[in-house]
Amino acid sequence: MGIALEEKHPGCSKRSHSSDPLSPFKDGDYDFIVVGGGSGGNVVATRIADTNPDVKVLILESGKNFLDDVDAVKGSLKKLMKVDYCVPGMTADKCSIASLPLHFSETPFMSVYPSVTNHSFYYQTTPQLYANKREQNYPRGKMLGGSSGTNNEVAFRGHPEDFDEWAAMGLKGWSYEELLPFFKRIETNHEYGDHPAHGTDGPIHLVNSSKFFEFPALKSLIDTAVNEMGYPKVEDFNKGYKNYGAGYWQQYTNDKGRRTSSYEYLRRLMKGSRVCIDGFIAEVDESENADLKVPQNPNEKNRNERKPCTSQQNLHVLTEVHATKILFEKGTDGKSRARSVEYVDASVHPYRAVRPYPKGSSVDEEEKSRETLNYWDNTKRAEVQNCPVDPKLALDTKRETEWYIPPDTNRNWEKEVKTVSAKREIILAAGAINTPQLLMLSGIGPKSHLKNQLGFKEKEIVMDLPGLGTRVLDHEELTVNFKMPRKAQHWGPLKDLFGEADKWTKGENSALSTNHIPGGMDISSEGPKGTKPTIHIHFIMLYIENIDLNMWQNQDRTRRIPVGLTDFAFYEGLQYYSTLIERSGTCSTGTLRLKNRDPFLPPLLDMNYGSCNFTNEELIFGIKEVRKLNSLLPKEFRGEEILPGPEYDTDEKLLNYIRNALWGHHISASAPMGPCHDKDAVLDDHGRVFGVQGLRVADASVFPNIPHGNILYSTYVAAEKISDVLLKDNGLNTGGPSLLNPKTSK
Repeated sequence: MGIALEEKHPGCSKRSHSSDPLSPFKDGDYDFIVVGGGSGGNVVATRIADTNPDVKVLILESGKNFLDDVDAVKGSLKKLMKVDYCVPGMTADKCSIASLPLHFSETPFMSVYPSVTNHSFYYQTTPQLYANKREQNYPRGKMLGGSSGTNNEVAFRGHPEDFDEWAAMGLKGWSYEELLPFFKRIETNHEYGDHPAHGTDGPIHLVNSSKFFEFPALKSLIDTAVNEMGYPKVEDFNKGYKNYGAGYWQQYTNDKGRRTSSYEYLRRLMKGSRVCIDGFIAEVDESENADLKVPQNPNEKNRNERKPCTSQQNLHVLTEVHATKILFEKGTDGKSRARSVEYVDASVHPYRAVRPYPKGSSVDEEEKSRETLNYWDNTKRAEVQNCPVDPKLALDTKRETEWYIPPDTNRNWEKEVKTVSAKREIILAAGAINTPQLLMLSGIGPKSHLKNQLGFKEKEIVMDLPGLGTRVLDHEELTVNFKMPRKAQHWGPLKDLFGEADKWTKGENSALSTNHIPGGMDISSEGPKGTKPTIHIHFIMLYIENIDLNMWQNQDRTRRIPVGLTDFAFYEGLQYYSTLIERSGTCSTGTLRLKNRDPFLPPLLDMNYGSCNFTNEELIFGIKEVRKLNSLLPKEFRGEEILPGPEYDTDEKLLNYIRNALWGHHISASAPMGPCHDKDAVLDDHGRVFGVQGLRVADASVFPNIPHGNILYSTYVAAEKISDVLLKDNGLNTGGPSLLNPKTSK
């Protein structure tokens, strides 16, 4: 029996899923295979394994496990204090920051640095037509934990209205009230655990960013926004519908000052000796001070001390493997059913995250020949240089064709492909870039793209889903930066970095335990009297800006530590505060396509930044509002505007700045959920891929619209919801004793 929508919409019969559970295959290596051990994958895999100890689950992860190197903090700080000229992708011999130990991401104040080390993929966008044709760096986490181990740790659920909108679009069970139990079981909230909107025993720990140290400049910014500008004071941005105003963010940190990423889901199952990593039991320290230590990695131990896996471990993890294709067999109703995953050793055949279009093409030549706007020159950067773009260019097929290149004829890697099969389902959680790429490589996606650009034959196309990678969403953002008066600078708590590192190591209150984005504002262009936020503003206690790779390569090397995402040298950067202004919600839409069928080449990522006039207008308002805020600060905190600078004194000049400063890192909606009659939907409301059986998605790809604010929390809740319906669809346990929620499980 199929779903009821089939009667109303006849086209649904080819796409929708039966309400009857799929019968497992009699043979297979694992019951479930999860591709990607990141923000969503760890949630899904552990939820399946937790309450179903007889069910075998496999995670395939392209990155590494945490390194067991407890004493590396001071050495890491010494590397950070050097003046390195680094750009994404540089190896350790050219950029010492690149070799930072992986566990260093557990230090909240250093949270962004893993995104510029060897523990991230380095994607780039295509030249952005509406943003001065700039390429943008787009790092994504490459480790167990994914980007939840490399982000800035701001815990923001999004607005309840975001999820109510999803439900109104036809996604049953996705309203805020229906998702609230999943939000609660995610977290252990050390500040608001007694509030009915929060949880007390989930894997992800939350604290207020001011718990360990409160920057005087931050307090002044929030107090001024409330008392002088009239914005409401928000005590807790994550407790419900009233979140318009200014206040302190929460961060993904435990009460000892350690980051908690999705790795915490794995760590909780490790305590029950249920996890096997690369063939050996994953052990976890359960001593009194275990929270102060870096998780052990069995791969780094003496081989004689390793314990081979036994039948007790029902969650297996393979690290440093790269999935190349999903294989299908004929299922019921004539539909294809996902059966197995092909993968290779990623340490031998690495994923080549390089510039996304071929050298020598006319696109490449144009990029080389154009004059980069030198807006770092104080005498010229305020000059208005209009970037008129013919709207037809955005859909210029001839131009796009130049980006597609013949696949590498050397396919020796195919001889080393391994295959692992699933009895029940395969879940893709490789992130909003790699998940759609793997689907396309497997014959699922826009039929015209698969045939015309990628050379798929008719019989190789598993399912025509035109919405895959067609409406990719992001939050567009930029910074406005101020240099503070000397007495207000952050020298006091951080000039003794090694002393702060010692405090952090001991679990004492340390400035290194707070992330560098401890508070901000959630507002709109309606100002203090508004009610529905559309502009998200972060107050950052250091200097941070966007320097895309091409911009950096075309400038004189006079700037300190340009690393693609940040420009932050401790003793230089701590003299500033930055405001990161983000247009929340859906406006500009981008696309994701493949260059060819080479599974090791990153896709073509065109985010279409700057194409939405409403976004630009909102950002201009945001710039003016933070300028007003700075002007109202007490004299001892009032800063001198450094970027873009007071010479940007008209809307036209500010638009010029926007086109040269836009960036983003919240990619989502590349494989969106939706009702079966929506031709742009790729998944149903259970995360199942339309038109095939036994294949789901559980990462930020699934969003039908992008939630407001930072999207990690929304990714967690999406994975939690999909885990729940997956278990019910397969007739498996969803309740009972739980290692993930030991206090509240029944």
